[in-house]
Amino acid sequence: MFLFILLLASFLLLLLYFIVRPEPVIIPIKNHHVFITGSSSGIGLALAQKAVLEGACVSFLSRSLHKLEEPTTST
Repeated sequence: MFLFILLLASFLLLLLYFIVRPEPVIIPIKNHHVFITGSSSGIGLALAQKAVLEGACVSFLSRSLHKLEEPTTST
């Protein structure tokens, strides 16, 4: 019985979270400076490319210089 109540309470809390969760905030970054770490590959690279397309001034940071130079020369 205790396990059932615990599962029911967990389900209700999860349901309540999905009902009242806040809306995501979209902040415009045009003409702002954006500093992105890990921007030589993966999510950091995708974020850097998107920020440049949206008109932000972007500073890149990576642990390896040769990996950081590849994306900038390929676009």
